[in-house]
Order: sequence, then structure tokens, then C-alpha cells
Amino acid sequence: MAAGVFFAGDTVSTTNPTAGRGISLGLRQAGALLAALAQRDADPQDTAERFDAWCVANIRPWYEDHAYWDATLLRRLAGEDIDTEARIPSDVICAAAEADPALWPAVGPFMSMQAPPAVLDSVADRARALLRSGWRPAFADGPSRDELAAALAEPRLRRELVPLT
Repeated sequence: MAAGVFFAGDTVSTTNPTAGRGISLGLRQAGALLAALAQRDADPQDTAERFDAWCVANIRPWYEDHAYWDATLLRRLAGEDIDTEARIPSDVICAAAEADPALWPAVGPFMSMQAPPAVLDSVADRARALLRSGWRPAFADGPSRDELAAALAEPRLRRELVPLT
């Protein structure tokens, strides 16, 4: 650690932008850092270590949740099914709340970031049972994988540029 240098926001925790948590996490880090720096008589090294420990406890769980979500989403987009024996990703648990409202007491606080990702552990087995019954989260409307691949294989269409005058 370099004295006086603190890393926050996307420099330490880049998350999936579809969840819209990047700014929220960055603002939480900024608040924690400002509080740590407000203790003017504190040793700079101690301040850095306390801030780092705060980030590990309060930011890292969100990063790890998003990393797992991204990895499992990539597999699903490649055509793999959800592994019901593995940890159920948070995006799937949140989608499952639409089919099973009993999940909302955990999903609501998670989605509003009032509770950390671990809150979903309390409803993971219920989501797992829903998955085992055959339910799957719907993908957003859009082209199929084959349609998208075909569109990407086509030569690019050229647009005429209109001068701004």
C-alpha cells in the first residue's frame, strides 16, 4: 500500500452493470473512506488497513456475487442448463421471486442493497426446488443465438454521415 493512495469504486470492484450497483458501491466506499480520513489523528497506515478491511467485509461480497453471476450467465448463454446441485446464482434467485413470492422477503432487501448477497442463502433451497420442478428464468426478448450469429456474420451496413452544420 502506498501512503495516501486509496482505491475505490470500479478500481476494486467492477460489477455487472445490468444490476446497477456500481455507483451505489462506489458511494458506500467513498463514505467509508471519508469517515476513516476524518479521524485526523489516526496513523495513515492504520487508516488504509481499516478501509481495506471495511472493503473486504462490505464490498467484496457484492463483487464475488457478480463474478459468480457472470460466470454462470455465460454458461447459460452458451446453452448450458442451470446446475441445480451448485450454488444458485443471485440473478436466478431474483427471477425466481416472480414465480414464488415467498422468496421476496430475502430478494427485496438484496435487490435494494439493504442486505448483502448472503441474505439469499436463506431462500436458495426454495429457488433450487423451483428449478428442479422445471422452471427456468426467461431470457429478455431479442434475437435467438442463431439469429444474432447470422446478423454478426452479415457485412456491415454503411450509413451516410450527415454533416452537422
